[in-house]
Amino acid sequence: MLRRKGYSNEIVFHDDFKEMASCCDVIASAVTIAHEQFAEPSVYKPGTLLVPIHTRGFQDCDTCFDRIIVDDKNGHVKSFAHFSEFRYCAELNEVLADPGKGRSSDDERIIAYNIGIAARDFYYAGKIYKLLEKKLPDISEGDAPAKYWVGEN
Repeated sequence: MLRRKGYSNEIVFHDDFKEMASCCDVIASAVTIAHEQFAEPSVYKPGTLLVPIHTRGFQDCDTCFDRIIVDDKNGHVKSFAHFSEFRYCAELNEVLADPGKGRSSDDERIIAYNIGIAARDFYYAGKIYKLLEKKLPDISEGDAPAKYWVGEN
């Protein structure tokens, strides 16, 4: 897990998404389907970093958040419904080459649509799973069919 000096890696459970969104600095979502938006964009506090593995439930934020950092503008992101309305959009490689294209203030709300970087998502999901495993022993990988596991016969 990444650690920031002075912060713990405490995992807090919330029963209400809006309550959670109003107090979190970083929100990572792995929801695969949502039939409505999770919260109005105004609910997300200043400085929020939103990292949805899937964009469903967050599309209203596309036009309100200050910056959207993507892995590939001309690939899948250009086809997003609100792409032409993004306030600011840069590819991750542009931000890495010129940090000025990244966060410019502590209050900016940023969405990271790095959907093509699934290996990173799985790495962090595994770290979170290991942290939760002791707190919630009923969580298990289950008996997923072998077709979902790379490298298994």
